Amino acid sequence: MSEPKKVDRRKFIYAGLGTVALIAIGAAAYVAMNPPVVTKTVPTTSVVTTTVPTTSVITTTSVATTTVPVTSTMTTTPSAPAKTLIVDQLHEPTGLDPQHATATYGESVRVITLIFEPYFVYDYRELPKPVLKPNLFISYDVNSDSTVWTFTLKRGVKFHDGEPFNASAVKYSMERAKNKDLGFAFLPIIQNMTVEVISDDKVSFKFPQPVPNLLELLAQPQFSPVSPKSAEKWGITDFKEHPVGTGPFKFVSWTKGVEIVLERFDEYHGGPEFFGHIGPARVNKIVFRGVTDNTTKFNDIVTGNCDMITSPAALNPSDYRRLPNYIYTLSVPSASEVYLFFNVEKVGDPNIRKAIASLIDRETWAAKLTYNTSVPVYAGFVATTNLGYDPSIADLVPKYNLEAASKYMAAAGYTKGADGKYYKDGKPLTINFLSISAYKDTLEAFTTSLNAFGIDAKLSILDTPTLFSRIQNGDYDMAMCGAGSFVTSDTARLFFTDTGLYNTRFQKINPEVGALIQKALNAKDVNELGETWKTLDKINVENCVVLAVYTLPHIYVLGRWVSGFIAMPELICAPYVWLDVDIDYQLKRASLSK
Repeated sequence: MSEPKKVDRRKFIYAGLGTVALIAIGAAAYVAMNPPVVTKTVPTTSVVTTTVPTTSVITTTSVATTTVPVTSTMTTTPSAPAKTLIVDQLHEPTGLDPQHATATYGESVRVITLIFEPYFVYDYRELPKPVLKPNLFISYDVNSDSTVWTFTLKRGVKFHDGEPFNASAVKYSMERAKNKDLGFAFLPIIQNMTVEVISDDKVSFKFPQPVPNLLELLAQPQFSPVSPKSAEKWGITDFKEHPVGTGPFKFVSWTKGVEIVLERFDEYHGGPEFFGHIGPARVNKIVFRGVTDNTTKFNDIVTGNCDMITSPAALNPSDYRRLPNYIYTLSVPSASEVYLFFNVEKVGDPNIRKAIASLIDRETWAAKLTYNTSVPVYAGFVATTNLGYDPSIADLVPKYNLEAASKYMAAAGYTKGADGKYYKDGKPLTINFLSISAYKDTLEAFTTSLNAFGIDAKLSILDTPTLFSRIQNGDYDMAMCGAGSFVTSDTARLFFTDTGLYNTRFQKINPEVGALIQKALNAKDVNELGETWKTLDKINVENCVVLAVYTLPHIYVLGRWVSGFIAMPELICAPYVWLDVDIDYQLKRASLSK
């Protein structure tokens, strides 16, 4: 078998409609149609190629991973003393079925990537270059136009219910994802594909259109295989609460509003070869708890009630200063951005949307509300690192300007009353503003500014499932939430499709939006694709529908008794980074007794 080619990122660009929003979540990349790729084979012992040059970094800032050294050997024996890692994260997951639309939020993905695992993974040692390595697929062949892909499976892998991971399970998983009730993020790409089982350890994917970026798509959590037996048992509705995959931890229980318990899978295959881990994970259990209040999280980590906090900007600087020396922090740049977006069926006048956008004081928010951890962003829905980003779009984004905001309100037909509120036809302008607690300080400051300006803004801070439900039902005027993807089409789907978790309804009132998304899906080369996204984003910004506001880092807070953890950007799906996490209970007791 020949050594695979290295492909420049800008020649590896294609957009398929899909992935998480994730609002959080998937590290997909792009693919170009030129030149046609020759047949490639990846030897079991070699690197899978999709290398990105250092000069084409995919994150908003240079990404580095941080590892806490492991002093013990790599091998873990099931007979080791029981160890439970307790993790406080921002919210309770919305679901644990990797193929389900509700399971693409950051807190869901974090748990999903321990229960399930993708066919390919990114090598943490190579970041910021996203280099793919074999995991459940160990080699592949592809034809000249990237329409037929043949994969060889890793042998000896089992699902948590004892069923074998084989080509039939791969076929089942891909066919299941086509069920429209799941709302699978990549459905437009796979809906017309066929899957052929060649043997137990070989499978072929055939597409009616080129899919040159398939390897990077197969590194996303949404493509993780599910157990056919368990998926059939629980069905589309209940599998998201009874997940069964091949990952290093198996699902035990979910007490809603309290915790999710995962248990080490002792028959785990060990993860990707390059990582060098032998056997199952070190810890016996991982308990994830949704804790929205920062004070509670702070108290949990200081008292040893939890071992790790994982959420963006979990603590502010004053909290950090109060951390005892037995607590430490790890931080990596975030690839996600915080967006302000509107329901255009409710806030139909672009002038009103522009007036509100002119009240966004990004620099002040960064300095005073996000404690200088955020980076202000002047952009539309296309992330600044993604295909289709046009730097000149910043010139079209409304800047903080009270006078301009007043002019936009006048253009919308509003005048101020004696009470300082804006009225039109005797009715005040009321805006129902939704978000989650992650951005609480920013949200409250923005709401205060809106009301002081004369707009009656009513802020509702919701849990994630309720937020999604209200947005999907159109029960909102404006929202601020985080989202991230390395694929522009993911973000487009998020905001401008009927199934998008942040559905703005813009595609309903402007037919050109849907037409451009379809054009992107059928783009024949990278230039056409990039220009399509630029066109759509210009229309979006001119109408002030979706605006990027800032980015935030991803912060982990750990007790010094926790070792072996690798801090990764949250969009990178890499379950193997949890394999060597270990807990020293003697050190924990000694630390807490001081």
